[in-house]
Amino acid sequence: MAEDPYSVLRIHRGATQAEIRVAFLKLAKKYHPDLNPGDRKAEERFKRLNAAHAQLTMRNEDSDSNPPTAADLNEMRQPSEPASGGGFGAALSDLVSGVKTLFTK
Repeated sequence: MAEDPYSVLRIHRGATQAEIRVAFLKLAKKYHPDLNPGDRKAEERFKRLNAAHAQLTMRNEDSDSNPPTAADLNEMRQPSEPASGGGFGAALSDLVSGVKTLFTK
């Protein structure tokens, strides 16, 4: 069974993202391999901290913070909206036509 990320980071289950981050940074600095050269236990602890932090931040991410995928964008597109180019191409074409008429008169 996987290790409880809350116990690895020594935080309570209702911890906020800020509390998770502070706990992770504090412990990661303490057990970082560069600060504990040759200490296999510190290295292993550091790896467990990273895994716990990744697990908790992925679990608690807001969906708004994730960039939309192509599938998300296709679902959001209105049926009348063209698949590519949007309305910009038409607007640019109208602008070019307007400029041409100014110089042809």
